[in-house]
Amino acid sequence: MAKEWFASWFNSPYYNLLYQHRDFAEAETFILNLIAHLSPSRNCTFMDLACGRGRHAYFLNEQGYRVTGLDLSEERIAEARRFANDSLNFQVHDMREPFPGKWNFILNLFTSFGYFDEIEENLVVLENVCRALHPKGMMVLDFLNVPVVLAGLVPAEIKEIGQVRIKIHRRIQNGMIIKDIRVNDQDKVYDFQERVQAIGHDQFVELFRRANLEVQELWGDYQGNSWRAESSPRIIFFCRTRK
Repeated sequence: MAKEWFASWFNSPYYNLLYQHRDFAEAETFILNLIAHLSPSRNCTFMDLACGRGRHAYFLNEQGYRVTGLDLSEERIAEARRFANDSLNFQVHDMREPFPGKWNFILNLFTSFGYFDEIEENLVVLENVCRALHPKGMMVLDFLNVPVVLAGLVPAEIKEIGQVRIKIHRRIQNGMIIKDIRVNDQDKVYDFQERVQAIGHDQFVELFRRANLEVQELWGDYQGNSWRAESSPRIIFFCRTRK
């Protein structure tokens, strides 16, 4: 059976190369803004779901909180574990499988949702989140703002990074935003793909309802500004379980 696209791409060294511009300063600013807004007590626990290399989990832990980062990619988890300590750990985990324990906050950041072809698989993730939250817990889900992304979609580009040439083609197909990635490295060619469902605000609200979650608040960017459908770069949901 062929690997799912994210298993191949996220474990590739070219993933880090392409996204090396994702700096720690942006992650730190977002986490500090979240902490200021959420005002969690010192004994609160955080899960960083689809944590990647662990940059958000690291800054959460730096603020004094116990954090567990989960990610499907063994390569990304191996990188993240350089930050591990007694109150910060990282585990390989498929978000479609139930999560261990109960959590005060579950964060899913930087468009780490909507990877699956079937909407029901994405619903399973939200159901797992709901079951893993403490009764007064909160999920924060950070996603791209689909109308803005589609309006500014660049169909093709080429990036030259050292000796590596990366061709990127973007398209919309069957409700998915698809990025085809061809890497040329020392006369070898590798093909990868990124796929994310183009889930809009109303679709998210319906998914949350089905998973027994409800939206408490919306941000439109990492600075905490209110969400505007036509102009915000992000859509950041703050959700609790429905009573």
